[in-house]
Amino acid sequence: LRASAEGPPSKEKNDNIGNELRKTPHLPAERRAAVMLQALARAVFLFGGCVLGMKVEDVQNELLQTTQVFHFYIDKNMFDASIGSYGSTQFRAALLGKPDLPKWMFLRQPSNSDRALLYGSYHDHGELNIEICAINKYNYKTSLRVVSLQVEKRQSEALYEVEMKFLNLNIEDLFDGNWLSGLEEIFRDHLWKNSPVIYVTKVASVVDIGGRVPVNPKDKEGVVVRIGGTANFSQDLRTLELEANQLRNRVPCPPDYKRTSAEYRFRRKNFLSDWCGFRLITLPERLDGEGMMQHHDLAFSPISLEEDSFDPPGIDHIPRRDFLADFLLSLVVPACATAVLLSALVCVMCCHHE
Repeated sequence: LRASAEGPPSKEKNDNIGNELRKTPHLPAERRAAVMLQALARAVFLFGGCVLGMKVEDVQNELLQTTQVFHFYIDKNMFDASIGSYGSTQFRAALLGKPDLPKWMFLRQPSNSDRALLYGSYHDHGELNIEICAINKYNYKTSLRVVSLQVEKRQSEALYEVEMKFLNLNIEDLFDGNWLSGLEEIFRDHLWKNSPVIYVTKVASVVDIGGRVPVNPKDKEGVVVRIGGTANFSQDLRTLELEANQLRNRVPCPPDYKRTSAEYRFRRKNFLSDWCGFRLITLPERLDGEGMMQHHDLAFSPISLEEDSFDPPGIDHIPRRDFLADFLLSLVVPACATAVLLSALVCVMCCHHE
């Protein structure tokens, strides 16, 4: 408790405690217990700031809609000023009363940034409370903010989804500017005109779903986006699927292939598409007792892993070699040479023994 009241320990104090701990075998029992208790108190202060001594701010409300991507930014201004403006701030989030976020929600904080991004999409309506803890990594002061997500049932939910992959974006880039609205505009005005409702249903980083981190740190990780619509797929989308299937049949699939009928539409909006990741997804439907289609139990299918199934290269094209002749040759030649040498030795020793 005294360590927590004094504030963050300095390097000199930490060295003194370490020296005293190394000398504990030579200290009296009472002094050794006091030193260990003081070290324990400092450790609790350093690493348990989100549990002990935190400062809780007012609850912030956010209004969302089911099956639609949401996002909002987290920065220092949301928290108490006592955490200080000097030093970098790290954010951690979890469902209220739980150790982690739900699987459909993600918290992303780029390195050397004091702003984090909370994003995801939820398929059910209701209320969710998210705990966000801010930790100043310089003085280890903490502050807690509870965000209440009010999820409303969307009137027209997507029955069909188009999944695409873009190589020139990170998640934080996608939510900055007009990237999402520009992508919806491409489908609404050109590729999916028959759908009255079009919106983005899911986004994910390629790295988060099993992709590789780029070798060059300056390269983008890439994002996977799903665009949902209420009407069936148009003929333009069916044609794109046929073109993408021809690419996926090539091993490996060329990710920089650009000869598709709709490539120029995405290039105009500065989207670099990977057509190997183009897919049309029909969400499952359920029949009622009268045989009518009912869409009230829509399956909110997750974005599949990049490498959820491994297809090893075939070996049929590799020429086969028969090693039987080599095996016999390696046995017969040494055996014959050994027999000749033994015969000569026997003749010398037995026939000319005088």
